[in-house]
Amino acid sequence: TSTTSTTSTTSTTSTTSTHPTTSTARLPAVGDLVINEVLYDPPDDANCDGTANSTQDEFVEIVNRTEEPLLLDALSLSDGDEVRHVWRPGTVLPAQSAAVVFGGGAPTAPGTPPWHCGTSPEGTLVDVASSGRLSLSNTGDTLSLRLTYGDILDTLTYTSTSAQDQSLVRWPEMELKSAWMTHEDLRDSSGPHSPGRRVDGRPFTEPASVPEDTGLDTGLDTGSGGSGTTIDTAEPVLLEGLIINEVMADPGDLDANCDGTLDTIDDEYIEIVNTQKDAIDLSGATLSDEVSVRHVFGEDAWLAPAHVWVIFSAGTPTFDGSSLALGEHCIEWPANVTGHVASTGTLALNNLGDTLWLEDSSGTILASVSYGSEANDDQSLTRDPDLSTSSLVQHTLAGGSGRRLSPGTRVDGSVLSEE
Repeated sequence: TSTTSTTSTTSTTSTTSTHPTTSTARLPAVGDLVINEVLYDPPDDANCDGTANSTQDEFVEIVNRTEEPLLLDALSLSDGDEVRHVWRPGTVLPAQSAAVVFGGGAPTAPGTPPWHCGTSPEGTLVDVASSGRLSLSNTGDTLSLRLTYGDILDTLTYTSTSAQDQSLVRWPEMELKSAWMTHEDLRDSSGPHSPGRRVDGRPFTEPASVPEDTGLDTGLDTGSGGSGTTIDTAEPVLLEGLIINEVMADPGDLDANCDGTLDTIDDEYIEIVNTQKDAIDLSGATLSDEVSVRHVFGEDAWLAPAHVWVIFSAGTPTFDGSSLALGEHCIEWPANVTGHVASTGTLALNNLGDTLWLEDSSGTILASVSYGSEANDDQSLTRDPDLSTSSLVQHTLAGGSGRRLSPGTRVDGSVLSEE
């Protein structure tokens, strides 16, 4: 297990190009950066300093997914024990580029074997952990990329020793919902790890692709297949008939849960509908966004046919007809609707864009939806029409109702079911 401290030089940064200035870069938001590769059990000289070391050659690779340069000096990288790295003031990560943090040593790129020690792609940042170590556990750890004011931008928890002598990498790469795979199990892998590059050695500026007949089930829709197929993971709906139908990220002046208290967090909600003819077992399932798991369903959680679950962030949802003075949505709910409160105590949905997904207890993604800054307008987003697989639109634009929300019902307040 890699738990031994190192005495390496703190935060020595090397770059391979002239980087954008801080005046052209912005702070990252949720979804901009992704932890893309982690090596906690180094098999060789991963940092290319001429010495193989089980702690100094550990690394974490973070990728800028956007088309803009991002400021990293507002970020910290932590594991389950402590903050392991903070970036120096003025550090800028160019668009579609990687920042690699090694556990120690003197990372170099001499252009000699092994292949990963060649010249890094333009824009790559290479650092040594500012704490002097990463100390990643081989048997399980949690890594978090966090803004200094608290927001977590990405996190990874691993619990097994499956990645012995090789790294774990997202597949497809750079995608927030990707599965974690062992590096050498990927067909085009060029070795046990690829710090600063895609698994096949290409720079991140080149488009993602899936090799033909990889034999891997990533759990995502990769189109028609074949060499060079571009990944399209915008909005997979993987269990036909299970739909995330409505999302309230910005309640504004609306008492969405009808409990008599306006709260911009508590009144957030997510509406889930079963349009199948059979019940769906969601026992132990989780509802997550790009930051963390927000709700865990309990035991014997079966969503009946043509039934609706509305998960509120918090508060006391009151839909018995006694709260109509708070809004026309505060009707007595139809018999097919049940309200829940997030098990974590909050949904904390991002008003400017987020991705939500529902996973069963085995980790299979059952339903998912994405939205952007259109959510930031004191109203919910909904499918148009209801129960379709169309993109979410602002509620006032759906169905001609003019309403701003409809938790548990159709946009016009009628019963929400398949019929």
